[in-house]
Amino acid sequence: MSVLLDPSSLKIKVSSTLNKDTKSFGKHFLTDGSAETCWNSDQGQNQWISVALASPKRVASLSVGFMFQGGFSSNEVQVLATLDADAGSDWTSLTVLYPSDSNDHQLFPLVISEDVSVQSLKFVFASSTDTYGRIVVYKFEIWENK
Repeated sequence: MSVLLDPSSLKIKVSSTLNKDTKSFGKHFLTDGSAETCWNSDQGQNQWISVALASPKRVASLSVGFMFQGGFSSNEVQVLATLDADAGSDWTSLTVLYPSDSNDHQLFPLVISEDVSVQSLKFVFASSTDTYGRIVVYKFEIWENK
């Protein structure tokens, strides 16, 4: 059974917000449940979303969901993690996801060769489909298989 991690338990940070307009395009819209609101990054390559989990989780038990705006997605998402509770620890590469450039909800199990526990995850949008590198996400969720 999969359970959606409570968005209020996640500490989310983003690389940027379009024109620094957090009231219209801020990170809080990633998990508000509305199909009418979104996080919209500013211009530039390698935009990202990072998430500090309330407690360490096994990577093999997690899936991540995205709903992009077509034309403003990423063909490649690098998944990084901190492997312990130390906030100052380095990011370690876990896997790469390959979303489609569409408005569809897309769910990706985090499949890696070695099951480890993670404290934080970072999703780097390494290949934006927008000429200016902007990313638009209407829905972001992390699921745990129990």
